[in-house]
Amino acid sequence: LVYTSLINIETNNKALLRNSKFFDNKLENLTKRASVDGLRQSLTFKISYPKFSSTERSPAESDLNAEAEVERFYHKIESMFKQACDDIQKSWEGSIASHSEFEWGILNAGDHALEFVLHYYLAPLPSTKLAKKLRKILYGTRQQVIYSVYKQSICFGIDLSTPTLLNIGSSVSASIQEKA
Repeated sequence: LVYTSLINIETNNKALLRNSKFFDNKLENLTKRASVDGLRQSLTFKISYPKFSSTERSPAESDLNAEAEVERFYHKIESMFKQACDDIQKSWEGSIASHSEFEWGILNAGDHALEFVLHYYLAPLPSTKLAKKLRKILYGTRQQVIYSVYKQSICFGIDLSTPTLLNIGSSVSASIQEKA
C-alpha cells in the first residue's frame, strides 16, 4: 500500500496521501472523538429582536421596565432551547451523546436579529467504510436538532425570521403591484 485515502464526509472530497508523508509530519486524528464529551457540532439561529412596549413613564421607571422585558425575553429563549434539547434527548435515538448537555448562548447582535449558537455533542460514530452511512447519521442528527428548535420556537412564540427584511420585501412587492 503506497497511498492512504482520506475522505471528507461532509463535502464528499477524497484525498490521497503517500504513506511516507505520515512519517515525515505530525498527524493528529480528530475523527472519532474530539473531546471526552464527543464531537461537538454547532448550529446558529437568528432570533428577531422583540417589540418592547413603550409606555409613558419616568426615565428610571422606563429603564426598570425595559430591563425586565429583556430578562423575560432572554428567559423565553433559554426555555425554548432547553425544551428543544429535552425533546431531542427523550424522543430521538440518533447519534447525540446522551450524557452531555446542550450549550447555547448569544453569538452576535446583528442589524436585524440576535444570533444564538447551539452546541451539541455527537455520540461515537459507528465503524463503517461507507461515507453515505456516516453522512446520513450526521445530517439526520442536524436536521432533527433544527426541526426541534423550530418547533419549539413556534410553541414559545419566538420568531426565527428577520422581520425587517420581510417588511422590505412586502413593501417592494406592494409597490410593484401598484405600478402594474
